[in-house]
Amino acid sequence: MILHRSALGLTDDQVRELEQIDQRRESEDAAARADLAAKAKSANASPNNGGSGTTAPTGTPAGGPSGSGMGGGRMGGMRGGRMGGRGFRATDNSGPSTGQRAARLEDRIDDDDTKAYLDGEAVLTEPQREQAREIASDYRAQIYDRRELLKQRTSGK
Repeated sequence: MILHRSALGLTDDQVRELEQIDQRRESEDAAARADLAAKAKSANASPNNGGSGTTAPTGTPAGGPSGSGMGGGRMGGMRGGRMGGRGFRATDNSGPSTGQRAARLEDRIDDDDTKAYLDGEAVLTEPQREQAREIASDYRAQIYDRRELLKQRTSGK
């Protein structure tokens, strides 16, 4: 939302509150990435795995934007927040693969971002909320399109 500060007519106080919300979201995302890395390391060190597997990514999930939260566009629209299109996960019953762990991380980050967006919406006036929802909807559509394109590239080569 902060990227759209002038379009939304945000006050300095609103920007400060949104930045605080975004900092909390960044902390939650960092914890989710650390948790995934620890689980991947543990899975790769297990006797059944021989320690030779690949580790899950700890950065931004594939298809997701990088950026610095609300200021970088993430909170600008709930990173894919429940748009569907998540059928790209592998379905292996022998334990989560790297792709499954990355998808779970993506889900967790989406949840964190959705929560931050909703918390941020509470800072806005009603007219600002209406415009922020439009911005968020456009952003979610872009994320969905990126994920679908990535899915097609990785599965249909």
